[in-house]
Amino acid sequence: MTKNRKLATLLFLLLISALVLSGCAGKPKLEDTIIGNWEAKAFTDNLGLDSLEGSGVPAPKETWVQFTKAGEMQIMADGKPLLDFMKEALEKNGADEETVKGLLGLFPTFNYKVENGKVILTAFGDSQSMDAKLDGDKMTLSDGKNSMEFTKRK
Repeated sequence: MTKNRKLATLLFLLLISALVLSGCAGKPKLEDTIIGNWEAKAFTDNLGLDSLEGSGVPAPKETWVQFTKAGEMQIMADGKPLLDFMKEALEKNGADEETVKGLLGLFPTFNYKVENGKVILTAFGDSQSMDAKLDGDKMTLSDGKNSMEFTKRK
C-alpha cells in the first residue's frame, strides 16, 4: 500500500506541476509576437511603390513589413530594406548622389513601441497609437477609424 501511495503522490505532483507550468505560459505577449515579417498589402500598396518606375526604379516584386527587436518597422522590398533597394536601383540607373538622397528623403523611417496592448508607430516625428489585436498569425492595428491587417510571413 505504501508503494502505491508514493506512486499516486508522485503522479499527483507531476500533474500539478504540469498545470502550473502550462498556466505560466499564458497568452503570447504582443511585444514578442510582433517581431518578424508581416504581409500588409493595404499598407504597402498605399506607399505607391508601383509608381517608382517613373524615377527609373523598377517596382519591387514583393513587399512586406518587418518589425525588429530594435523598435524599427521596415518596409522590405525584394528581401532588402526599401531604402537599400531604391538606392541600389537608382545608382544602377545612373542617378547622381543628390537625386538619390532627395528621393530617399521622401520615404519615412518608421519606429514602433508596444505599450499596454497598443502599438505606437512614429514617422516624420508624428506618432499614432493603435490598438493591436492578435488572432493566430493575423494582427490588426486600429486607431478607431482605420485599421490595417497584417499576416505573419512563413
